[in-house]
Amino acid sequence: MLRLQVSERSAPMAQDKGITPAAGKAPMGNLIVVKATWDPEAGVFVAESDDVPGLVTEAESIEELKKKLPGIIQDLLDTNEAEGEIEVPIEIVAHASLRVRVPRAA
Repeated sequence: MLRLQVSERSAPMAQDKGITPAAGKAPMGNLIVVKATWDPEAGVFVAESDDVPGLVTEAESIEELKKKLPGIIQDLLDTNEAEGEIEVPIEIVAHASLRVRVPRAA
C-alpha cells in the first residue's frame, strides 16, 4: 500500500534539484512532481506528471487537486513489486498567469 504525501510550490521544476524520473514508470519512494497549469478558458488547473505515465486530471483549485491526486496516483502506479507500505512524496508545481487593468498615470 502506498502512503502519499502532497506538498505544493510555485517555483522551478524538480529537474533543478537533479531529480530524474525513471523511464516509463514512477520512481517508487522518490519524489513525484505534478505540474499544474491554470486554464483560464476552462476555469481549472490541468495537472500532469512525467513521473506517473497516464496522469492527467483537472481541478478548480489546488486544494481540490491535492484531494484528488493521491487516489489517482495510487490507481496508476504498479505497486505489485513491493510488499508492505512505502511513502511516496508528491510535489505540485503550479503556474497561473493573470492580467489586471490599471488606470494610466495622467
